[in-house]
Amino acid sequence: MELGTAAMPTDRGSVRIPSWIFHTARGGSFAWPAITPDAFWELGRARPSRMASDARSDTADTTLSVRMPAAPTACPGAPKQDYRASALESATGVAVGLTIAQSGTATRAAVPDCHVIDTDVLRTTVYDVRLTRPLADRILIYADGAPITVTRGRA
Repeated sequence: MELGTAAMPTDRGSVRIPSWIFHTARGGSFAWPAITPDAFWELGRARPSRMASDARSDTADTTLSVRMPAAPTACPGAPKQDYRASALESATGVAVGLTIAQSGTATRAAVPDCHVIDTDVLRTTVYDVRLTRPLADRILIYADGAPITVTRGRA
């Protein structure tokens, strides 16, 4: 074991930080961050969100393009659900999520036996979210509480 540096995943992408490098008897190695436990986001519990995979900020750092679930496909003639992205901001973080709105009304032509195939595959799309001030060093999380990786400076 030795003290060195290693690239570690963070909510702002990969960052090289002080790390303990463990060498195995068979010649391999692995790293563990050499930082105090209070520097971790929910040590041992934080997992990437299963619903929001990544975000990109514009050059002003005030508009985020966040990949989140796409609205489901509606049967012909049935009301369509529209998903809209929203954000709650604080001094230390931003939480993004989706609100659901119905558009249109059901018509008599709606086929009650409509079978839209739903494959249990998460379909996603990118939503733009405008912030009241730059994201800067605030954490970005999805509504489920999981951190989202942000890539900075999208043109």
